Amino acid sequence: MTETVEFSPFPGSHRLADLARRVPHAAWPSMVLAALQTFLFVGLGYHDFRNIAIWVIPTLLPVAVIVGRRDAWKSARLVMIGAILWGSAVAVAQVFGMAWPQLGGDVGMDTPADFVLRVGMRGASLIAIVAPALVMLGLRSRRETQTSWPRALVAMAIVVTAVLCVLSVKQALDSQALQNNFGYYIDISLRDRLDAIAQGLETLGLLTMGALAWSAVSAVRAQEEPRRFWLAIGAGSSLLFATDLYGRLGFPGAGGGFGPIDWPAIASLSAAIGEIRILAVLAGFILLLIGFGLGLPDSDEELLGDVLPEGAATPA
Repeated sequence: MTETVEFSPFPGSHRLADLARRVPHAAWPSMVLAALQTFLFVGLGYHDFRNIAIWVIPTLLPVAVIVGRRDAWKSARLVMIGAILWGSAVAVAQVFGMAWPQLGGDVGMDTPADFVLRVGMRGASLIAIVAPALVMLGLRSRRETQTSWPRALVAMAIVVTAVLCVLSVKQALDSQALQNNFGYYIDISLRDRLDAIAQGLETLGLLTMGALAWSAVSAVRAQEEPRRFWLAIGAGSSLLFATDLYGRLGFPGAGGGFGPIDWPAIASLSAAIGEIRILAVLAGFILLLIGFGLGLPDSDEELLGDVLPEGAATPA
């Protein structure tokens, strides 16, 4: 009687193979894309692993959703689509953008390929705007209570976002005009104007992220189950909303400093605030990853089970 000996290329490889087989097939594309992102960032000399994690974790959000609920494509399709759009669209554009110079492409030159890359990056950023809104809508059917939306708060959010959009477009146009004065551009072309408008529209992400944060926090306040899920999603989305708002308002530590003031103490404070902001963004994405990994709440249909259609019951 003969025994079949399983070949292992290195000790413990069969355990890794078993682990790989247990990973849902739908999670592999996002995992491969995240690994490719990490490889390119490290290969191009990005040594700040906090920023690498901030760029890569959104790509892994669909993996967390699938780990928490393996039938997410059927039972939570809207949440799944939102998780994919959140990071994968930007990740694909990043991978192509980083790989393009390695393939011999000219970055920054007025070529058709560079135009496609710029449009692709802006388009991916605009696609990612709707991701938090899709996640919020997907979680709405899993809420035990309804979210109250104060009219004054909604009106203020819309007005502030609109003002920030206009200011962002103006800043982008002024920056292009300044570059024109130094001879970097022949003129401000229609493409540059459209690019500036797209940069301004990215500010709309404040509304979608704020809506997700408000909805999740309201679920926490209502003590809905599972509490750990709503607490992680509420805290993570609130951190991301607060840091995004802080950065777009141009406060110290958001990249703009204190304007003309250049005191050493002020500069140190601005750098410290910038570090705290990076850590807050990283913590926000980690909390979202943990929340989705814990598993989505059950919807009303899942709690009630299969309900017989009207008239299907047989008379006694």
